[in-house]
Amino acid sequence: MKNKRSASRAPRAPNRSNRQSSPSLRSRFRKITRALLANLWNGAKIIFFKRVEAKSWAVSAEQLIVMALLAIGLGVILNRTFYSGTVVFNWNEIRGLWFDLPIFLLVGWLSARLAVTRVNPLLLPVVLFSAMLITDLVLTAAIHVGTRLLPPDKISWLWIGVYYGAFVWLIAIAAVFILRAAQLSTRRVLLTMTPLLFMGALGFLLPPQPIWYQSSDKYADLNTPKADSPVAEEMLYLQPRLAEQTIKALLPNKKGSAHLYFVGFAPYSYEDVFLKESEVIRSLMDERFGTHGRSLLLVNNNKTLRRYPLATVTNLRESLQHIGAVIDTQNDVVVVYLTSHGSKKHRLSNDYWPLQLEELDPTLLKQLLDEAKIKWRVVIVSACYAGGFIEPLRGPTTLVMTASDATHTSFGCGAESDFTYFAKALFDEQLRQTYSFETAFQRAVPIIRAREKEKREEFSNPQIAMGEAIRARLEQIERRLAAAAKISAAPKLREAKN
Repeated sequence: MKNKRSASRAPRAPNRSNRQSSPSLRSRFRKITRALLANLWNGAKIIFFKRVEAKSWAVSAEQLIVMALLAIGLGVILNRTFYSGTVVFNWNEIRGLWFDLPIFLLVGWLSARLAVTRVNPLLLPVVLFSAMLITDLVLTAAIHVGTRLLPPDKISWLWIGVYYGAFVWLIAIAAVFILRAAQLSTRRVLLTMTPLLFMGALGFLLPPQPIWYQSSDKYADLNTPKADSPVAEEMLYLQPRLAEQTIKALLPNKKGSAHLYFVGFAPYSYEDVFLKESEVIRSLMDERFGTHGRSLLLVNNNKTLRRYPLATVTNLRESLQHIGAVIDTQNDVVVVYLTSHGSKKHRLSNDYWPLQLEELDPTLLKQLLDEAKIKWRVVIVSACYAGGFIEPLRGPTTLVMTASDATHTSFGCGAESDFTYFAKALFDEQLRQTYSFETAFQRAVPIIRAREKEKREEFSNPQIAMGEAIRARLEQIERRLAAAAKISAAPKLREAKN
């Protein structure tokens, strides 16, 4: 009893668990990090089909969870890099982000069951996540580089190639690794790959939803109304009336005096640059070239459905037909400005989902101008490969200016741009200083070349074709505009002197 009492009264050793817990957690974190880095290094090698022994991988349930979480987080972050401005996270896609984990686990289980040698069922899931993390980084970088180097009409094919190429690459990595590590026959490898093939087929038939959405106006500014849709019932009735009112509002001209008419056509809806520059150019034409009351814009953009008629071939035809009926065909000049993405087939992109719209090419444009009996024409095309419009439209009473030749792309478009390089140099800079389209073009070309050189872009090589007859007609209009400008400026000069 005495011994028990003395033992009970003996001082207790201090509790060291709290002191030891922190070093233990740090040690565990370092261990997990070292294993993760080792797996990522192996993943960087295996994506190029280099042999990596099974014992080189750090395989555990803990490591698999860490890599799955890292893959999901990295995917969300990398996906965000493709959007500018305000975006909204798609919470409904959270479930889809976890879809890879059970598929990879099933593949790992099959490889372990079918393997000749003993294989950890978690080995292949760890290998696949390691490879996927590295390939996501590589493919994201490839997309960003490709969107800068490729012409706009090829970018959609880049996305398609990367999307489906990623599946093929991952399946090939898994197949090669299983052949080496598990010593399976080709038949058993194909059986093991079945879940991955199923995942690829499902991705082809039911592409996943985007993780991010470009914010609509209601998210960006609660005081701004939500953007309209071209297929909303209200728009289906409003747009035809708007087109008719806009076209009929064009003023007729008195015979005997030469005036300019202006038509802007911006059919690509997904980048505001085409809308922005068209509005500025129209204002410039109205203020400096006397087209006020004689100008109109046709635009595809959700923001302007209540303001401008749609940029469709039908509306362009109706606009030109009406202009042809109200102008003095012997004197008046019609300026048609086209701005969009262009293709090597020399068609202007007319994308406005979900509408299916006809694309404009030079042959069709010439047909529309001929049908409208418009004799004097200035056609300006700001698009890639726009030089393809030159020959079909060339004529003694026609001036054609293009942002590039028939084999080169032009530059400056983008969601954040206000002007393409061509429109900026020609209209916003040079035509504010001169009334001569030809002089403005000649001055604009070296400016465009310098900007493209600064951005390390290949020279777009803008083109011009001036008919002799229209040169004389435009010179007459230039002299009249210059004289009118001097008269209007005279009172201001006298006031400044006083």
